[in-house]
Amino acid sequence: MKQHKKRERLLILATAMFLVPYLTWRLGWTIPSGKGPVPVVCWIVLTAVEFVGLFELAVFLYEFVKQRDVTLPAVDEAAFPDVDVFVFTINEPEELLAKTVYACKRMHYPDRHKIHVYLCDDGGRDSMRDLAERMGVNYLCRGVNTDAKAGNFNYALIKSRSPLIAIFDADMMPKENFLLHTVPYCVADERVGFVQTPQHFYRKDIFQRSLPRKNVPHNEQDYFYQVIQRTKNASNSVILAGSNTLLRRAAVEDIGGFVTGTLTEDFSTGIELEKKGYVGISIDEVLADGLPPMDFESLIKQRRRWAKGCIQSGRKTKYLRCRTLSLRQKMNYFSSIIYWYSSLKRIIYMLAPMLFCLAGIGVMRCEPWEIALFWFPLYGCISLCVYHLSGKIRSLYWTNIYETVLMPFLLPAVIQELFGFHQKTFDVTSKKQASKDRKKLIRHLSPFVVLLALNVLSLAMVLLRSYLEAGYHYVLLFAYLLVNCLYLYTACRIVVGSSANSEGALFDIQESMQYRDCAEEDFVNIRSTALGEDTIQTATYDDNWTVGTLRISRQGYGNGCIELPVRYEKNGTWSIDAAAAPDDYQEYIYFLFNR
Repeated sequence: MKQHKKRERLLILATAMFLVPYLTWRLGWTIPSGKGPVPVVCWIVLTAVEFVGLFELAVFLYEFVKQRDVTLPAVDEAAFPDVDVFVFTINEPEELLAKTVYACKRMHYPDRHKIHVYLCDDGGRDSMRDLAERMGVNYLCRGVNTDAKAGNFNYALIKSRSPLIAIFDADMMPKENFLLHTVPYCVADERVGFVQTPQHFYRKDIFQRSLPRKNVPHNEQDYFYQVIQRTKNASNSVILAGSNTLLRRAAVEDIGGFVTGTLTEDFSTGIELEKKGYVGISIDEVLADGLPPMDFESLIKQRRRWAKGCIQSGRKTKYLRCRTLSLRQKMNYFSSIIYWYSSLKRIIYMLAPMLFCLAGIGVMRCEPWEIALFWFPLYGCISLCVYHLSGKIRSLYWTNIYETVLMPFLLPAVIQELFGFHQKTFDVTSKKQASKDRKKLIRHLSPFVVLLALNVLSLAMVLLRSYLEAGYHYVLLFAYLLVNCLYLYTACRIVVGSSANSEGALFDIQESMQYRDCAEEDFVNIRSTALGEDTIQTATYDDNWTVGTLRISRQGYGNGCIELPVRYEKNGTWSIDAAAAPDDYQEYIYFLFNR
């Protein structure tokens, strides 16, 4: 561990050392002077967005060095208070809500009578009222759905009374130990206003489903929840994400309830809580599972809402002028908000080389040896920093891919929000499989195809210039354009793949999935009681109790029965070959066994 920490600090130190000469060169020797005002203006724009990116990096590196570990405090079981559990819904399928409510009811607690589950229905559906009655939970419906999820929460806040509140989106199923691993933070320290856990997904996201298995990265959100959020604990600038969260009622009431008037009410509410001096805690332990956006259109709508909402939240909270916030907190919030302008940064990086190739506008003056001397060492160190400091969860390559994929669709949204054209309607992220739509596919592909064609044309112009000038001055420019082509080609594959593979595997199926330790004679009884009233299962084994067959009958979520091979491992664990199950059973098996 010490060796690992030493390597991380050396990488950060090397990055800082290479940054100083790079900035000196970039500001003092790259201005395209003597060529008119247009190149100079382009240089200013390019330099500005580059410095924004370096600012984000500097904030991350500083917080990484200053981060503190958060450990679960030991609390007497008698001190665990009552907890209200809010499950929010407006139009999600009943089957999805049934699993989430069921998971909420199964959460462990010293006294389970202290857990009060509320199904908060903003859709006013009779089916939800019936579901709540069947499952023995409270049903809330306010009749109107003004202020979207924030209004739904504030209504539930009035209708409940427990000192702690756990909140979940319709698809987010808490694990059994969710409360046991979050409540102690609030019990041990009255300053804690909320505890945020990761939003984890049991189904592959669009990026993972669209690319070959060997190239599948981590889930796109893992970097934020398991790396970025963790570094924010020390500065008390943790972002409240609005689901898989434990809140202190007194803290939320102290700020007047969830903030309304923004598309990201959770982000705004977290800032307001921390402005009041309450502590936000982020833990990287996965304590709930849910569904990612199921198609490309849903992904775009979600990210547009996040981008516009975060910009709105910055204005709404007026955090930069707040005297109760420290400079570190303000810098962290600012970094979180300007991240959503990455689409603007990405398009400028795309257009810069094309301006020279197609219009003869040089955006900076430099020689190949200067790039090799000043830029390459810094870029190499930044790449290593991002990769190793994130625990190999993220690389600069994947960061650029994500930004490229979202760029054409976020760019108009952030520009509109920047100039005060606000989106007021709250678009719920769809959790349904989308039907294949050729028109949507063409619309989503078009910006990437156009940019790819312009890059290819620019490559041809570079080759022509190199031939006419009989030199190698444009080698690095050629390489830069090739990399942009790679990003755009990958973006096209993701768009096409997200359409073609929308019905792919629901989660990563291993060759065998291992579950709880138990003795051989207890196996059948443990399984049949753990899975609830609607599930019946039996197991038969060979004479040596080493292999057998598990019979699962699902009644609560559809009829049917399957048999799966089961094997007893030497380490005392039973393994079930979930990959042998049909697709429509795989999510069910995951839900039953991986809680």
